[in-house]
Amino acid sequence: MRIKLLMVLLMSVITQLAIASNSNSLGGTPILQANEPKVIKLAPPVKPKKKPSIAMRDIAPFIGNLIIVKPDEFKQSPVIIDQASENLISVVGDEIFASQLRETTVKDYLIVQAGTTYIDPLTQQILGHGATILAEARLTQAGEPTALRLTKVYQEVKQGDHLIPKPKEIKPKRLILYKPHQVIEGVIIENMPGNSFAAKGSVVIINKGERDGLVAGALLAVRQQQYTQAEIGELLVIKTYPHLSLGLISKATQTIHLLDKVINFPLQNEVSHRDLPASK
Repeated sequence: MRIKLLMVLLMSVITQLAIASNSNSLGGTPILQANEPKVIKLAPPVKPKKKPSIAMRDIAPFIGNLIIVKPDEFKQSPVIIDQASENLISVVGDEIFASQLRETTVKDYLIVQAGTTYIDPLTQQILGHGATILAEARLTQAGEPTALRLTKVYQEVKQGDHLIPKPKEIKPKRLILYKPHQVIEGVIIENMPGNSFAAKGSVVIINKGERDGLVAGALLAVRQQQYTQAEIGELLVIKTYPHLSLGLISKATQTIHLLDKVINFPLQNEVSHRDLPASK
């Protein structure tokens, strides 16, 4: 089928070239010779080339319940101080109480457990704090303490866990893959979850984000930090934050370590969603 379509397209191109040649040689007007049958050949329209993409549902398992919060957000965020239920585990519908929740215009919150603080190894700047999403809750009564009700539960909620406003994200159905034109020169600052090295299918954190012009779908080359600085893999940016990004190692010719570089690679390199690892 592809061969037949290709032949039709080739014949169409040849016909157009022949008409253009007659037009040029005869003062710009194509002429049909006497007794020459008039033949009209129809060719299928050429569809624009689709940009490579991958479904967000295939990316979501790699992101999991990890979220990055701003460097100073935990200092100001309210915390869980008590629960009304005596259940051994948290369940949807449980009532919880938080202190220091002064913003009452926000109704929906994420309950998170503080994790790693990410620091840029080059500038020593705090880029953000990692956190695990434990549950989601909705405000039911303002005051001190503030009452909320659990709407979704992923893990056990405990005293001391933090509340942050639930982000209002517009999630596309597909992630469009692209190669950044702006210069990106970053490093891997974390292998998830705390591993000393990464391989194909691993999730890493890099010290470049939205302020550097990155958006989800960007493809970067991974190079060794030392020795030959050879290209050892490729990284797909799957989620961005102001100062850092989550990246999925889509190719790896050898193990990838902390401080290995992430940079632009030649734009002529083709990319396909078939190169990406399957979600676990």
